[in-house]
Amino acid sequence: MKINEVRRDKTTGMAMVGRALVRRRRKPTSLLMVLCVLVSFQLSAQTNNDKNISNSPFFDAEPSLAINPTNPDNIVAAWMSVFGLRIGIKTRHSTDGGATWGTIQQIPHQFPSYQSADPSLVFSRAGAAYLCYIDYKNNSLDSGGVFICKSTNGGASWNMPVLVRDVRETSDLALDRPWIAADKSGGARDGHLYVTSKPAPWSTPPYHLHLKRSTDGGTTWSTDILVDDASFPVVQQSMGVVGVGPTGRLHIVFVSPQGIVGRLACASSPDGGATFQKSVIHNSFGSPDTNYQNGYTLAVNPLIDGNLVVASIDNRNGDPDVLLSYSTNAGANWTLPRRVNDDAIGNGVGQDMVWADFSPNGTLGIAWRDRRLNGPTATVPFDVFTTISTDGGATTRPNRKISSAISAFSSLIRGNDFLGVALDNQNIHVDWGDYRNNNWEIYYNKEAFTTFTGVEELGGVPTKFRLEQNYPNPFNPTTEIRFQIAEVRGQKSEVRGQKSAVSHVTLKVYDVLGKQISMLVNEKLAAGNYSVNFDGNNLASGVYYYTLTADGFVQTKAMVLMK
Repeated sequence: MKINEVRRDKTTGMAMVGRALVRRRRKPTSLLMVLCVLVSFQLSAQTNNDKNISNSPFFDAEPSLAINPTNPDNIVAAWMSVFGLRIGIKTRHSTDGGATWGTIQQIPHQFPSYQSADPSLVFSRAGAAYLCYIDYKNNSLDSGGVFICKSTNGGASWNMPVLVRDVRETSDLALDRPWIAADKSGGARDGHLYVTSKPAPWSTPPYHLHLKRSTDGGTTWSTDILVDDASFPVVQQSMGVVGVGPTGRLHIVFVSPQGIVGRLACASSPDGGATFQKSVIHNSFGSPDTNYQNGYTLAVNPLIDGNLVVASIDNRNGDPDVLLSYSTNAGANWTLPRRVNDDAIGNGVGQDMVWADFSPNGTLGIAWRDRRLNGPTATVPFDVFTTISTDGGATTRPNRKISSAISAFSSLIRGNDFLGVALDNQNIHVDWGDYRNNNWEIYYNKEAFTTFTGVEELGGVPTKFRLEQNYPNPFNPTTEIRFQIAEVRGQKSEVRGQKSAVSHVTLKVYDVLGKQISMLVNEKLAAGNYSVNFDGNNLASGVYYYTLTADGFVQTKAMVLMK
């Protein structure tokens, strides 16, 4: 389901479909020029300059990022940092959408001999921020734990830490890499918090993946809950990435060994972790080159129940790529993994350190480190690239570089394993560890969804809204949908300086039961003519409906998928 520019030769009627995702129809152009424009557009850098939000002469790495659902201008970042001769956790918040950042906060250690790591951030539906991290004595069997801090003022300050779990609570010392998620469903478990953790590197087997639950906003925590079982065991270094769907269903993704092959697996719970149903996502083939950061992430759609997306770094094509699989039935079944990075396949260029999240209105954002502009091998400088999806992971837009400068290579891998991704309803926000000044620092930038569409201004504004019949119809498996957006008098353009008025446009696809199965368009568009391609490859034959909504205009048409 891709939004495409379509140009038709008036003589032959043949269509040329470009890779840019949303474009207005225009006069035929030479193929060479089209390719040049597409390459230039695809690799163009983000126009905002990166912001150094750590501003420290010492080591800063492994950030997390979260956006307040009650105020999308309120962003909180957290990261590992050296201060007081030990590694600790720092945070910083913004109240203007990332334009400026407040005072850096330092989270205190439990004891002077402790050090901290592994920050993870989440907001509740009510707007409380939670910071999860570990504070511990290295290689200790009895000193340390997983802790949580709460902020009720958007990250400007933090309450005193609360112990989630003590390192002595389990025999495998479940201290490492905690991830936190909050139930924002508005249902019976709204506000419940979930924290996963894995065994410490210095622990001994048997190993398990562990879960804790809080039903009172992080004040108290449950006893230990095991996520794995005999059918889905875990390896020592298998983290559990956790998320909660719009009906309160809990999901955890982890690596489960099967013979000599690792496999990504999903554990889903309809009852807050009391019981789990497990499924295999796909086999996992991480890069053997330790200079790449293998990893995986889970994003749970807050708008469409059961829509889960897993992105991972995978070497099956000969170099590390970002692969994506998604589910539309809460993890019971998964699509085959497909490649997200759109550089040439098998070109020796490696991507790594992937992370993903959904916006409140259901747009998926993915970010990762990328070396395509700097050469093959892991030791060349990297940039940070992004993409978005408006159909739950079925398709992704052309990749865009969000970082405004390259980062030099550094052999430091451990302790710099992740970047942070968060979305509001208009932008993807990313923070990452960066070595551009020969010192690991945390940089931040954001990219508007509209920059992934390639909207172009031209003359000839339609006088009315219109949704056309898809063509071909019936179709298998793709079809084109065209629509017109009229100029709305009295409105001021908000689309990248365009002069014509804009409308907030949605184009949704439904099945015969009225269930939304795809969001093809969900953005502000200037007046003009547009087209979008719908891909029904993963759908059954039958009748589907598509609805265009813009400034009070609503029109629905039917289309037939015939396989």
